[in-house]
Amino acid sequence: MSPNLAKAIATTLRYAEQFSFAMTPHEVHQFLIGHPHKTRLIPAGEYTRVGDYLVPRGREDLVKIRRTREIYTQKKIARAVRLSNWLRVFPGVRMVGITGSVAAGNAKRSDDIDLLIVSARGRIWMTRMIILAAMSLVGVKRPDRIGSHYDNKFCFNIWLEESRGGLKIRNEDLYTAYEICLMKPLLGGDVYYRFLKINDWTKRYLPNFSADYGSQLIQDSRLWQGFGHVAQYILEVLVLGALGWALEPLAKALSKGRIEAKHRRRYHSGVSVSDHQMMFHPESPRSKILANFEKSGS
Repeated sequence: MSPNLAKAIATTLRYAEQFSFAMTPHEVHQFLIGHPHKTRLIPAGEYTRVGDYLVPRGREDLVKIRRTREIYTQKKIARAVRLSNWLRVFPGVRMVGITGSVAAGNAKRSDDIDLLIVSARGRIWMTRMIILAAMSLVGVKRPDRIGSHYDNKFCFNIWLEESRGGLKIRNEDLYTAYEICLMKPLLGGDVYYRFLKINDWTKRYLPNFSADYGSQLIQDSRLWQGFGHVAQYILEVLVLGALGWALEPLAKALSKGRIEAKHRRRYHSGVSVSDHQMMFHPESPRSKILANFEKSGS
């Protein structure tokens, strides 16, 4: 067994340790950093096996944390699946995916549920405005305030347009590669696979990742999918069709004005907005995680 494989496994576990996360051998194989490997055999190395999990030596406590967080994660996933059955009706929705700690299987009880939405081409601003208005009205959207916990509320923090420019993610680094590959799609399996193909740069960091790994939750095959698509088609004809060319610029102007007002109040500093993408990560640990990982001797 190659000593480079044991080193890659140790490196992968050190990265997961920053999130207090214990990994299964299958997860280690899928997310093995920078080392293509066909088999799932785990050689001896600077790590310990505890039941079904691998952890860095001396971090056996991560297994208990993982088991506890899995309970919270499953409840939040079930909540997201229920919401996705309603989102399939909304005009402009082409894909819905869970991201963040819930997608990683590492959610704390106080965590909200991060969602990524892919909109129809040229309708990202209208799609976002309609969804946020509806989700605020029914009380499931996370409030904008930073520094508080909103257990099980939904945070719609990534919006992409269904075009190559919209689906292409620009931060090509290890942290972002993990975020992309950990995402769990709920709707729009065809868009999900196209999204991964457009962002195939992730293979530089996670060469073993399989597109089918995160596809277990896709709801497109559910029996009432037909009704959802018919209802969505009718709403798109009414809302996004002829009126869309007039309403999209208006939705864009109103939304950008609100976002810029928050900037002036020094809120949402971690925001990236363009005509094809919107990213809202005001407290992203990305820079800190990558810096700590580099210092750890990876």
